[in-house]
Amino acid sequence: MRISNAARVNRVGLSSAPIGRTAVLALMMVAVTACQGATTRTPSPTAQDYRYTKTEDAELLGGSGRYSVLVPETREVWIATDGSGRIRTVKRGAVYFGANDRAQWQGQETSKTEDQSYGPGKLSYKDLSRTPTDPSALKAAIIASMTTSAGGQPSIPFEVWLAARDYLWETVAPLKLSQGILEMLKTTSGVTVDAGQNDRTGRPAVACSVLAPGGTIRNVLLLEPETGALLGEQQILVKPATGIDAAPPVTIKYATYLESRIVPTTSGA
Repeated sequence: MRISNAARVNRVGLSSAPIGRTAVLALMMVAVTACQGATTRTPSPTAQDYRYTKTEDAELLGGSGRYSVLVPETREVWIATDGSGRIRTVKRGAVYFGANDRAQWQGQETSKTEDQSYGPGKLSYKDLSRTPTDPSALKAAIIASMTTSAGGQPSIPFEVWLAARDYLWETVAPLKLSQGILEMLKTTSGVTVDAGQNDRTGRPAVACSVLAPGGTIRNVLLLEPETGALLGEQQILVKPATGIDAAPPVTIKYATYLESRIVPTTSGA
């Protein structure tokens, strides 16, 4: 079984860039030390401002199902209201699931820095100004959208979870909206809520999780208990998959939110 189509979770940034192949092992992540300001709330951006977010995550690389390795990275994103901005990533070596991965990888180089600016319309900017903040109204809007756009019978828990994730990922979501999202997830049947969790930096978190269609991957959002701010997310493989040299359950994707705020320029770092 391959995992590339097991969960439809897309990264907001480059509008066509999927993250279904990003991953990390739970016990092999790099240490995260800079987590001040992850839940900072600032006014909505003007036309001259940028949404700035900084995360620690990883990219899953593989070889035709023969092996998989994880490449941790620091990701910084600046997005303006017109879809212009900057993405900077710093990749650091490889992490292996098992001995087969190490042998198959054959010392390929992965450590590198990429820093690119983008013109208007090249990045995905989500306008949240008209998004309902009341949990019931927000869920109703999501379900209404599912009814008109999704073919067949979509999984309501998964689609609600996915919409919640899209509203929070690299958006610097307003406080009332993030709080509404947390309450919506708590009251959605099929979404598992565990208030006694911590993120990878040790911050208290509410874990809101749901199985993706097919039941191969459990998707988890880690939210700040009071504000609903996004602290992190992960995907957990719960069934064996081709190319993953580790027995499930195993974390095959993670992102830890370090900073989320409005800034006037793309300079810095």
